Amino acid sequence: MPLGEQREVQDSRQAVSVDRSTG
Repeated sequence: MPLGEQREVQDSRQAVSVDRSTG
């Protein structure tokens, strides 16, 4: 898996965590 793709997946997961924590 390319680093760029892996990084994008991590960013997406972080965004979801933040949304759940804020929501």
